[in-house]
Amino acid sequence: MPQQQLFPPWRGFRRFCRSVLPIYATAAAMSRIGASRTAIIGSLGPMLSILLSIIILDEHLSPIQ
Repeated sequence: MPQQQLFPPWRGFRRFCRSVLPIYATAAAMSRIGASRTAIIGSLGPMLSILLSIIILDEHLSPIQ
């Protein structure tokens, strides 16, 4: 099997976007708006994910969740 099929070129880009890019984005946000505001905005991520899954994907949220 050729090397390209085992390791597609987009795989490295995806790893970069999921690991390195968020670290630099967080550091840039802390230098621009401060650590406390960055933490507040970062804590909104899970809530926004839940809301968007309900709105876009028509997911259901039970009381136990």
